[in-house]
Amino acid sequence: MGGYCAVKFSLPSGWSKARLVKARFYRTTWATEVKVHIFASDGVTELTTPFNHDMKLMGWSDVDLTSRSIIVTGDFYVAFEWLEVIFPILGHDQHTAWSGRSYWKGNTADSWKQQGPPTNYMIRAVVEEPPRIGGVVSPINTLAIVAPYLAAIGLVAAVAIKKRRN
Repeated sequence: MGGYCAVKFSLPSGWSKARLVKARFYRTTWATEVKVHIFASDGVTELTTPFNHDMKLMGWSDVDLTSRSIIVTGDFYVAFEWLEVIFPILGHDQHTAWSGRSYWKGNTADSWKQQGPPTNYMIRAVVEEPPRIGGVVSPINTLAIVAPYLAAIGLVAAVAIKKRRN
């Protein structure tokens, strides 16, 4: 029907994986419905089942991805497939540091083509680094973990005190 536009993202230096929590896009015209895709570094493998999203508002729009528990490693793509003949006009920026990260293709059979620099699609990804395990302290509620043991120790102490009084 329509086609795809995508931006390739890379995790920050030192991060081996991250949880994708939000996709953002900037729409300038044409209210339309799109299908959201999250692709692995190969640009083909879907990291979650694609889903429809209504692009009603002009300006920045957020797509909450927290319930999908998407873990990304290395590079990944956030893509929008337009479902109508009319292409939803996304915002473009001229930031040269991001040049070469925007891609498009006409349909599923096509291969990705790089959007010519210095134009970049205004699609963004929000990620959070998952807690590390093994040698790194994670922020957790320690009292909730220790409370059952404290209760058991308190019960033993109360029984011991009661026995001494007899």
